[in-house]
Order: sequence, then structure tokens, then C-alpha cells
Amino acid sequence: MFERVLARYQAPKIARTGLGAFCPGTLEAIIAGCCSRCHSPVSDFTLFGNALTALNGEVVVLCAACRGLPTPLPQAGVLRGYIDRNLIIVSMKRHRDAKNLRDIELLLALRTKYAELQLGGDHERAFSVKMGQSFKDLLYQGDPLYQVSHYERPIVSYYGDLLAIGNCAECGAWWPRPHEIGKYRSGQKLFSDNRRWRDEACWCCGCPHDQQWHMRVTLTEEIQNLALSY
Repeated sequence: MFERVLARYQAPKIARTGLGAFCPGTLEAIIAGCCSRCHSPVSDFTLFGNALTALNGEVVVLCAACRGLPTPLPQAGVLRGYIDRNLIIVSMKRHRDAKNLRDIELLLALRTKYAELQLGGDHERAFSVKMGQSFKDLLYQGDPLYQVSHYERPIVSYYGDLLAIGNCAECGAWWPRPHEIGKYRSGQKLFSDNRRWRDEACWCCGCPHDQQWHMRVTLTEEIQNLALSY
């Protein structure tokens, strides 16, 4: 509790100076839970998903309308989850400084570690970003037990693979795993309200699949948008 109270004072100070490609306006938008451009509310699912956009050397928060999507997109669940956005800003700075994280690593951590960023989650794990195969992965690549129990897919491999993420990065709705998709494509209902998997857009909110963060650009384009060398 004390950490959260302290973060309410620390986060605005961090936001005033920015963190690399996360400029002051972006950090202030994250704290406020709103769009950097039009200041309309952005749900936590979207905020730590599709709304984070690399643009002209900066990371900005853009609502669906400012990303050119048809609006309004219906949201699954509530506007706010179990997220303390002040605490996340403080964690971003602490782990960036301690681990010398690059902007692309911070960006991908925020987009892919929603569960760990929630209250009660492990921020240390959230900002331990796996960008490529480890020596251990290569050593145990033929071990099925390791693959099931310990293997973590490198985040950079998510680009271009729709089902690499387990939830829609716009509304947070559950998506089937790759080995399950066949039965949902053949007509099995996702839930009891007759909604079924759609190959062109999220079955819940209707966000086009090609506008999910890992489908709208390649890794190379993302890095170029951040003006980084990788």
C-alpha cells in the first residue's frame, strides 16, 4: 500500500522528464488513462495493447479513433482493470535504469505482460523481456518437458503471428490457442451467446486483425518508427 501511495507522487515527476521514446506527454497519458492526441478515455486493455504506438521516434497513446479505426468499438469488461498506472510508470523507470532496457523492450513488455502488470503481479517478471532464444532454449530444444514447463517464446517472434497473443489487444477478449482454432473455424461457439471466431476481426469488439499491434507493422518497421538500431 505504501508503495502505491509513494508512486502517486513519483510518477508525475518521472513523467515530466520522460523515459527515452516515452515522452512526457505519453507518460502523462498513461497515468491519466487517455489518448495522447484527443485525451479521450482509453481502457486499460487497450492502453497496454494496441493504443501504444511507435510514431516518429516516439511512443504515443492513441485511441481507436485516432488510429483511424471505426468507432465506437464495443469494449469487453470494464474500462479500468486491476492496474495501478502510477506504479507502472515507477517500475518502468526502475527496470529501465537497472537493466538498461531499450525503448523497444519497454514497449513490448507493456504490450505483452498485462497479467504481471496488474496489482499483485510480478513487475520484475513483467520487465524481464525475452527478445531472442536463450542458451537454455538451444540446450533443451528437444526436451518436451522443458518446452511445456519452462520455455518462453521470444516476444519479437510475435510479429506477424496473429495467435501469438492470447487476448485481443484492443478489448482483452479471450482468443483460442493455435491448436484450438480449427474447431472454432468450423463453427463451434466461443461462448453461449452464439458468437463465433472471425478470421478478419476480433469476435468480440470487431477490431480488424490487421490492426492488432503485432500485425499492423513488422518488427523492423516498429524499430524504424522508434528511430532505433536493433
